[in-house]
Amino acid sequence: MTKKSNNLHHSISLEWKYPNLAKPECDGGYCYLFQRRISCYFSIYFMKLGLSPSQATLVDFIFGCLAALVLVFQYYLLAVIFIWFFGIWSCVDGEIARLSDKCSLFGDFFDTMTDRVIEVSVIIAFYWSIYAVDSQVDKYLSLAFIVYLGGVYLLAVSSEKYRSTGRGNYPKKKMETLFSWVSAGSDIRLLWLSIAIFVFWMTENQKIITIQIGALSVIFFINFIVRMFKINNLLSLNTTSPLQVITSAINPIKNDLKIMKIAQVNLIND
Repeated sequence: MTKKSNNLHHSISLEWKYPNLAKPECDGGYCYLFQRRISCYFSIYFMKLGLSPSQATLVDFIFGCLAALVLVFQYYLLAVIFIWFFGIWSCVDGEIARLSDKCSLFGDFFDTMTDRVIEVSVIIAFYWSIYAVDSQVDKYLSLAFIVYLGGVYLLAVSSEKYRSTGRGNYPKKKMETLFSWVSAGSDIRLLWLSIAIFVFWMTENQKIITIQIGALSVIFFINFIVRMFKINNLLSLNTTSPLQVITSAINPIKNDLKIMKIAQVNLIND
């Protein structure tokens, strides 16, 4: 028993080190090269303390909520720090799940919804904080934020819809190398958003933020258009859907049952 325990600890001690817990194809460049180097230390430490993957996601959700909350009250630097912790803990829950072999469908759903809810909450909180500083918000800034939210929605839905086809996570790092550093994943989008938050904290200049958010919005939509072509190419490589695979496996069984039934009838008639 002791030997097995030692082997398990030795195995885990090797598994947690970077980049073993990373997801090279679907992690964005920033996530893979920076966040994963830090998150693995949190993952191994808190896993040993008994933290479950869902509990780690809950911690992640709390960091995200705190980021949005302090933004509403214009604590910009604190918001950037909480966004940074949120990004790290977005990696931790999945890493703990893989280390402890506790991956689950609910955990995956909870993690995905946390990412989506927090990203949108932080965007809305940032806009509200700008309005709180100066209620005369530039109309182009409002338009930029609306388009920005639309771009985030399209990118998030497209990657999740790809996954729903049964082909796993969308390999954004492989398919969108350049965009993975600007817009492809929530990790990099939140990094650029936190830079915009920091800039507004330093300048309180709406025009600069309008340019930043507007430029990112345009990139998001370009990324989305490119992604549609990339996904089309990926899906055309293998047009067989999971349902078709199941059907093709069931059909021979149906045929065998029909043959057996016919044989039974023949035997009875004989």
